[in-house]
Amino acid sequence: MRWGKPQSLFSQLLLFLGLPLVLLWGLSAFNSYVSALQAATQAYDRTLLSSARTVAERLVVRHGRLEVNVPWVVLDSFELNMNDRLYYKVLDPGKRVISGFDDLPSMPPSTSRTELYPALAWFYHTEYRGQAIRVARLLQPVNEGGVVGMAEIYIAETLQSRRWLAGQLLFSSWISQGLLVLLTLVLTGWLLRRVLRPMRRLSALMVRREPGLLTPLPELLPWSETRLLIVAFNRYIDRLRVMISRQERFSADASHQLKTPLAVLKTQASV
Repeated sequence: MRWGKPQSLFSQLLLFLGLPLVLLWGLSAFNSYVSALQAATQAYDRTLLSSARTVAERLVVRHGRLEVNVPWVVLDSFELNMNDRLYYKVLDPGKRVISGFDDLPSMPPSTSRTELYPALAWFYHTEYRGQAIRVARLLQPVNEGGVVGMAEIYIAETLQSRRWLAGQLLFSSWISQGLLVLLTLVLTGWLLRRVLRPMRRLSALMVRREPGLLTPLPELLPWSETRLLIVAFNRYIDRLRVMISRQERFSADASHQLKTPLAVLKTQASV
């Protein structure tokens, strides 16, 4: 079965303009989603890093051992949406967990340090307790009370807030771009109908035109590109009028020349 092209100029223009616009809309929506997800990730990564720095400021050495007191209110103060769960883990320079969730996944060895912030910080995705999480790892130098080395602070949160923010940004972009595509198609349809209106008047005029009327067509098409059509029609009408005039003159001459022989024949027949 062959797919037939629409016969209407209006349909063809909307088809060949509308399909690319819709495809561009889809590609733009995908790009907007990726950009929105990156923006949400950066925004919430700053929150995780701020939380890690807050925990790092509460590191103290008592009796030769590194300790930290992390009240939940300190971490919750950075949360904008309480639908997420927040987890943390603090390790002393000897890799011993001194606070937080012991089973919180450590950083994979292949993770690269972030260059977005002036800190010894890493960000990575992993799973914990059946949920996807985003983890910030911060190294904090310690040189106090005989404790020397790098303490490790892990702050992790689930991804509901990030996905919600990315979805909101995507929805806003999708609506604005969709309205732009719709407005473009509506304006194109309106402009095309306005362009075709003089052609419809010309078509109606030619339908009502008397068969023997050979006067030039009026200038109903106001655009220079379509005015050539009227010029071509009028030139054709001029040639047709000249041809008909010649045929009428030839018929008149032939009729006059035939009258004399016919009269002679009638006379001879009567004799």
